Parts: sequence; C-alpha cells; structure tokens
Amino acid sequence: MQNITPRFSFRQLALACITCVYFISFFNYSQWNKGAIIAGGDSMGYYLYLPSIFIHHDIVSLKQTAHTLFSYNAYPPSNNSPCGILECYVTPTGNNVIKYTNGSAILQFPFFATAHAIAYIGGYKTDGFSLPYIFMNCLSILVYSLLGLYVIGKVLSQYVSDRATAITLVAIALGTNLFAQQINMGAMSHPGLFFLYAALLYATIQVFDAKKTNYIYLIAFSLGLIACIRPNEIVVGIFPLLYGVYSIKTWKEKSTWLIQNRSFLFKAFALFMLPIFPQLLYWKLVSGNWLFYSYGNEGFDFLHPHIFDGLFCFKNGWLSYTPIMLFGLIGIVLMHNKNKKIAFPLLVFLAIHIYVINSWWCWHYVNGFGNRPMVETYPLLAVPFGYFVEWTTRKWYTLLLFSATCIFFIALNLFQTYQFTQNILLTEDANGVYIYNTLFKTKATRNNLIEFDIAETQPKQLLNPKLIFEERYDSIPYELEKGQYKNLTNASLERLGLSKGDWLRASAICRNDENVISLYEQSLLVIAIEAKETNKTIVWKALKVQNKLYNENNAIWTFAKHQSDTITFCTQIPKDVTKDDKLNFFFWNLQGPPILIHSVWLEKVEVDKSKE
Repeated sequence: MQNITPRFSFRQLALACITCVYFISFFNYSQWNKGAIIAGGDSMGYYLYLPSIFIHHDIVSLKQTAHTLFSYNAYPPSNNSPCGILECYVTPTGNNVIKYTNGSAILQFPFFATAHAIAYIGGYKTDGFSLPYIFMNCLSILVYSLLGLYVIGKVLSQYVSDRATAITLVAIALGTNLFAQQINMGAMSHPGLFFLYAALLYATIQVFDAKKTNYIYLIAFSLGLIACIRPNEIVVGIFPLLYGVYSIKTWKEKSTWLIQNRSFLFKAFALFMLPIFPQLLYWKLVSGNWLFYSYGNEGFDFLHPHIFDGLFCFKNGWLSYTPIMLFGLIGIVLMHNKNKKIAFPLLVFLAIHIYVINSWWCWHYVNGFGNRPMVETYPLLAVPFGYFVEWTTRKWYTLLLFSATCIFFIALNLFQTYQFTQNILLTEDANGVYIYNTLFKTKATRNNLIEFDIAETQPKQLLNPKLIFEERYDSIPYELEKGQYKNLTNASLERLGLSKGDWLRASAICRNDENVISLYEQSLLVIAIEAKETNKTIVWKALKVQNKLYNENNAIWTFAKHQSDTITFCTQIPKDVTKDDKLNFFFWNLQGPPILIHSVWLEKVEVDKSKE
C-alpha cells in the first residue's frame, strides 16, 4: 500500500493557524485608528527618524516633523524639549536628539517606503503621519513576529518532533505577551528583536553545527541591528560566543576555532558596524560627539536590581503575566544532558539579561503586559520549551496535565490581552488583589477600580457607620491646586476611637474641570498610618480621584469633566498597629490639575460578614 504524505506538517499547520489569529486580531483591534505613533510614546520615538530624514529633512532640528505631528492633535507639546516632543532631549549644542536609537527605524524602513507610495497614489498626505504610514508601521511588528516564529519552527524541527515544534510555536505565539505586542502597543521594538534573536539562533546553529561559516556574517549583522535597537541587548552576543561551550575542553576548542577563522571575524565586524555607523553619525550631527547618551537622567542602577519584582510581581512581572514560559525555564534543566551546546550559553545569557533589564530605573517598563524586554528571548527559550513538550509525551498523565495547563495559560493570556485592550487591565500598576478580583471579567466594577488603587478587597455590605470627621464646603468648593496638600485629620488611633481590625470608609464629593492626560497626575484621597516609635508609614491607601468621577464603565484610563460625583473607599486597620500610632487623612494633589472638593468625611464602619 502506498504511503500518503500529509500535505501539511503540524508545524506548517500551526504557523497557518497562528497567522490567521494574528491577522484577525490585528484588524479587529485596528490600533492604527486608536492613536498609535501620533499619541506619542516609545513607538513614536523609534519611528521619528523616518519622516524627519526622508520627508521633512530636519533630522537635526525636528521642527517641521514636530509641527506636522502636533497638527494631528494627538497630544499637547511637551515643555521638556524645544521641539515639544517628549521623546527628545536637548544636546549641549542646543539641538534636539531622539532618545531612542535607530535600529527599529531601519527595520521599519521597507514598510515606511511602501506607505509613502500608497499615500502618494491614494491621495493621502505624504507627511509621514497620515493613515497609510500608521497602518504600515503597525503591520511591521506583525510581520516580524510571524517571520520570527517561522525561523523558530525551522530551528526546533532539528531537535524535537514535528508535534512538539507545533505546540511550542502555538504556546509562544498565543500564550505569551508577544501576542499583546501585535494589537495594543504600537510598533514597539520587541517584535523586531524577537525576529533578530531568531535569526541569530538560526545562524549560530548553521555556523557551529552545520559548519556553514558564511553564516557568521548573519550573526554579526543581526547583532549590529540588535545593538542599534536596544544597546543593552548586545549581551545576547554571549550566546554565539559560548555556543558549544560547557567545559574547559570545549572552551579551548572554541578559542582555537575563533583564531583559525579570524579572517571571517574581521569581515563580520564590518557588517556588525554597518547598521551602527548611521547612529554614530547622527549623534555627531546633533551633539558634536560620536558617542552621546541620549536618555537624559534615565539609567541603570546595577547595585539595586529589581529581579524578583521583574519576574514575579503584578506590576509587569514577567511570569505573573506569562506563566507559560515556566515550561521553557524547566526545559533548560531537561535539555542539559541532551543539548549542552545550547543549555549553558542560554543560562549564562538569561542570567545577565534578567539582571541588566531589571536594573533599569523603570524596571517595570510601563505598558508591557508583563516584562516586555523578555519577549525577544523567546526564540532562545523555544528550544528548551520544545524539549519540555517532548518530555511530557512520555507518559499519558504528564501529557494530560501539560495539555490542560497549557490550554489554561493560553486562554488566560488571550483573555487578559482582551482586558488590556478594553482598559480593564493596566499591568504597569496592577496588584494581585485587582488581578484576582477581575479574573475573566469583561467589565470591571467600581469596587474593582478602587482595588486597583489600594490593593485591598472592598467589602460588599457595610453596617453601622459612625462619623469620625467631616468637612463641608457648601457655598464655595475648596480648590486643591497642583502641588497642594490638604490635611484633614491627624490624630492617634486611640483619640479617634479606633483599634486594630476596625474598618474605615473615606468619602468625598469632588468635581474635575480640567483635562487630565495622565493616570499619575490625579489628586489622591489618602489614609495613612504612621508608627509612633519609628515615624515610618506602615499603612498607605491612596485613592486616585479623577478617574472615579462619572466613570460608568469603571475603566482605568477615563477622566470626566464638569461633573460632581462621590468617591469612596474602605480599608481595614491592620493587626500590628498600636493605639498610639497616628492616622493621617488628607487630600494630596502632587502634580495634576486642580480638583474641586465639595465635602469630605471619614467613618468607622462594620462589615456584614454574611455578605462576604
């Protein structure tokens, strides 16, 4: 009987399904219609090189580029730079410098050129910011993600079964924050890096296993582009350098190989510098120096890394939002004896990479849906992930347990990504209480919105309120100006008739009459408890005010104007306080627009435990 070869392998079928899901999600959310690039942020900073060089010809001043950008009224100009673009700083020569390096712009150039042609033919403005440019810029990250997955599939097929390869591809594509990058973050750098890491992995294997020495040029060029996108990512050069090294003997063999092929290395260095030289030239033009630190006061603190937080906390901790990659980490142990060539350099790279990225001043990386600099490591982690999948197939019960867990993690990732797009989930400032209480919800409640701020579950039913403090401004509302602190009460717990375990309810009627453009520029209504002996704050519960006013959908990033509304929150006094500890109740407007206060009060309440 003649064998029938299937038309598609599992790997090809997985890639086809992933492509369909990615494109459906891409068009369904349509982030090019929702402020991508023109609303500012990192993606706009990466992109600025292209319109300023090829359309407005003002790469040094950025004046016309900025004028065109602000004509779209996406966000107000910043006072931090002469051109008004927040993502730029001023050099000692008085020029504006784009703080981001140009690697992402290099990857985006083919899409930019295509958009320019479409804009010209289709009658759109050829200014770099009209619809074709934004659409193609968003499309670029989807294309690079899919190319990266294709390359990963080719690599994995050399080590694990076709089925394990397909499962790994689906897990990474749909079970990690790579998926969120496609639909809700603009053209960030990480999908491009994801593709380049995949190319680096493939080229490394070709050089040192298949003995195709010419692929060393692909290693060099990939490393150059990686360094041009995020300079600290150059640490991935450790991987090809240590590939195949796991003992003194193999290190000597690798050193000998490097010496014998030094002629290739000299040529490779030229390719490494090829994408870097334009960046050096740009710095020379705007600052007068070939090397220039364009990030201002932002930097690394290597003495105080946030490694645990960067991995596990709910403020964009990597494994808190991408738990499926635990399988990849476990796989490194499983593959150690089977593939030491990859296991050891991968471990060394991961240790250094995790240390470096979590030493950055903003270790949570704002809008990441988890620790976003880990996205680019997934091509390398795909190999141990594949080994882990292969291991689970040995026993039916391990396969069943893995399958159920994997399906749950993918469903969780897809649903939380949906919450992310609907303004229900903001991972850069979330907490475990909020995540738990909104799990698989399609709409947040008012209590959820409060829990996002104070990380404390709100009771469902309150009894016997007893007024502790009240202040009313019936004729003229009290206006809390920017930078102002309004003390309401400051007394010991004993004096206020409070003790450990009591519940407090803080309330106010407020109105906002000005634009609020940032979640972190809101006024705060605060209950704090200060220890008498140490003067240290042991309780800090701060409710953001403006996004609670007439917010019918209870969305995190919503600000109403010209409407008065009641805000309230409850907190329980912890068990470890003393009667002499001091309770502070106050309003604080640290850096936002004025807020109008009509009245404010504090109550001691009881919780109806039958309703909990």
